[in-house]
Amino acid sequence: MPVIKEDIVKFLVAEVEPVFQYCTGETSYRAACYLKDGAYFPCVEFKSTDELVYRAVRRLDEARDGKISYDYPSVLKSFLTIHNCIHSFHIKSVEHSPYAIPNHHRDILYKAADALKVELTWDSMPFVAEMKDGNRFAYWFEEKAEFFEMPVGYNANQINSVFPNRKLKTQTYSSKISFDCYIDCLI
Repeated sequence: MPVIKEDIVKFLVAEVEPVFQYCTGETSYRAACYLKDGAYFPCVEFKSTDELVYRAVRRLDEARDGKISYDYPSVLKSFLTIHNCIHSFHIKSVEHSPYAIPNHHRDILYKAADALKVELTWDSMPFVAEMKDGNRFAYWFEEKAEFFEMPVGYNANQINSVFPNRKLKTQTYSSKISFDCYIDCLI
């Protein structure tokens, strides 16, 4: 039986902690999904269609009025082509993502980057994640990093603590490519 948008929203609101997007001011829900053809997408941000449209209209108006340095076609191009998108119609099921770090760790990293004046648009910040079993792993935190690679045998919910601006002399993990799914009835 196909999943409908309302079922997706019901799961997200009940089971997934919403996150505040520092760069856009929007709210999103990080999860994983299976498509109707069986394809698995472990890193999907579910977002409100209304918020995207509002932001696009605002930026297009600013471009038209000369309030920003980008011209109208460039702004339109960025809104039409910059996202990896999945249409909710193609989704068969939604579940928790094993790569979405808990919000409180994510917030610590954003606050540390802000305090250290790390401009995540152009730069990244190292951090160390300590797992519940005491093992530590090195990572890079960058703009729009909502999902992270995990060492074999671990998932993001096993992170016990994060230590911003720290490095280890081991393999360094980074963010994973994610996809967006815009849903009309998601607030």
